[in-house]
Amino acid sequence: MAEKAFQPVNMTSVCDDVTLTIREALVDEKSIYLILDYQLPDSVDPETVEIAYNSRENTQRTTSNFQWSPITPQTILPGRI
Repeated sequence: MAEKAFQPVNMTSVCDDVTLTIREALVDEKSIYLILDYQLPDSVDPETVEIAYNSRENTQRTTSNFQWSPITPQTILPGRI
């Protein structure tokens, strides 16, 4: 069922030496789930990235109101594309 629920996006954005590709997305009334790939420069320490990824301090949630809009390269990284 998940194969049918996720929709292909296949959008890539490059900012300096970081590349982010959103491969697929799933949206419900309250959440958006993304399958993504990112490529960091060779100078980035993988252990530091893993620590940051596993840190609860990096987790952010919003309870404010928001509006839905289409995901485009300009909405992901405005002014960079």
